[in-house]
Amino acid sequence: MKRFLIVLAILLTASPAMAGEWASGPWATNWNGGDARYLNESDNLSDVDSAATAFDFIKQAATTSYTGVVELATDAEAQALVSTSVVLAPSNLAAVTSTEARPGIIELATAAEVVTGTDAVRAVTPAGGSGAYLDEASNLSDVDSAATARTNLGLGTAAVEDATTFAQVANNGTDYTAGTFLTNMGFSAFVKTTISAADAAAFYTLVVQGASTTDAGAVRLSTDPEALGLTRTNTAVTPSNLGAMTSTTTQKGINTNTTTSDAGDATNTENLTPAAAYAAALGTKWVILDAVPAETVNSTHEKDECYVVWPESGTWNLVAIEAHSLTAATAGTLTVNLYNATDSQNLLSTAITIDVNETDSATAAAPRVIDTAHDDVTAGDVLFPVISVAGDGYGCQIRAGFQKQ
Repeated sequence: MKRFLIVLAILLTASPAMAGEWASGPWATNWNGGDARYLNESDNLSDVDSAATAFDFIKQAATTSYTGVVELATDAEAQALVSTSVVLAPSNLAAVTSTEARPGIIELATAAEVVTGTDAVRAVTPAGGSGAYLDEASNLSDVDSAATARTNLGLGTAAVEDATTFAQVANNGTDYTAGTFLTNMGFSAFVKTTISAADAAAFYTLVVQGASTTDAGAVRLSTDPEALGLTRTNTAVTPSNLGAMTSTTTQKGINTNTTTSDAGDATNTENLTPAAAYAAALGTKWVILDAVPAETVNSTHEKDECYVVWPESGTWNLVAIEAHSLTAATAGTLTVNLYNATDSQNLLSTAITIDVNETDSATAAAPRVIDTAHDDVTAGDVLFPVISVAGDGYGCQIRAGFQKQ
């Protein structure tokens, strides 16, 4: 091989013609070894098999970090405002217009276009709108024509008159010249410096319409006797009149309703409601429970010492209850409650107490309180007295009154 190269060098040196033939002759086309896979430098890549394929292999896409090749967007891609792999040309910007359905580029409206109010493709700026809209802080001082505005509002000339031109309500008629006013109103007979009570009443009758069942008008307030008389048709009744209209055996009027517990009181003069009448007719059912025998010193005990089973049908409410000790205690406040074993509830929220040196709970310093949420009994309910504090007295009896609901 070495010898071949030496010979070739000699030949090229010795024969310039041969060298030229070597460079331009058939040898030149085969200097790449006759292999078509290689490209000639002087062709500047024009001899690649596919320029598009070659470009795909060597191109670098542009990103926010690197420069590179980008694709131009279509109008639809530009309007979508989503793609990050295409770029916009000026013609795409013209297509990215703002509409009610999408954001985009929009032209600003002139003041004249704002005033016209028909342009739907331009935007209003504060400067453009300042000549078309009223400023709230200006309080209508910036209308183009105050006179035209008053006419549009139907104000006429009254809006520009001084306040003293009109009668003021607070002046109670002193704005008028009395004589002229009465004459203009057709009441010249009353034009005088002073006016008598009779004339005043006559004037009032002439100028004021009285109220009736068919017409609105002025009306006088009733006195208590007028309200109680129940005959007047031209005076009005006040709440104070109603308060004086108490019903009696000889006088119609108003009254309060009685409670069910007072319904059976023959001296009660309150209204008897159906509920109270029903309770009065049934009366109060009383239950007597001997919690501790009379000859036995009182002691605390639970719910099994003595009991009663409620016999009546329906629902009955506890309305009264007290306790009595045959002998007063000298120490210890007797404390007792009534327990509904069926409902597992005490009927009293504050228990019955009999104070020291007292024999009945009716005089107790702390009265018992019925628990209205648990005060009802029905047929078959089992009731027990429960003594929580005994004292040293003898005998404990409970009396409980129930009324049917």
